[in-house]
Amino acid sequence: MNGKAFIGWTTALALTSALATAPLAAQPTGEEWEYQGNMDMMGMKMPVPPTKRCEKPDTDKTPPVESNCTVSDVQTQGNTTRFKIKCGPPEPMEGSGTTTRTNNRVDMSYTFKTSGGEMLYTMTGKKLGACTP
Repeated sequence: MNGKAFIGWTTALALTSALATAPLAAQPTGEEWEYQGNMDMMGMKMPVPPTKRCEKPDTDKTPPVESNCTVSDVQTQGNTTRFKIKCGPPEPMEGSGTTTRTNNRVDMSYTFKTSGGEMLYTMTGKKLGACTP
């Protein structure tokens, strides 16, 4: 793997970790969620460690992203939201994602294209119960 592909991969990993662990604003009552997923890049599957988060109840249909990224073309139909993500320097990448949420489960799938190749990130979350952020 060349250095550029590695840098792209590490940036993609940082972005997907941010998607799973970005802090949300505190609310008097929250929902505890546990997320786990996989990242597939250049034929290599890598599990993303499970993460628990106390979140505000779902009101925003877009994923949390790093400050150098923007979400656009958000379309929600029923409990499924589709969107595009574009990130700028230091490692430009573009992608799209789909999130489907039910009361106790969320399924996410993101595809990113970087200078080093394409990456597929899938994640499943399950609601564990109430929490206080």
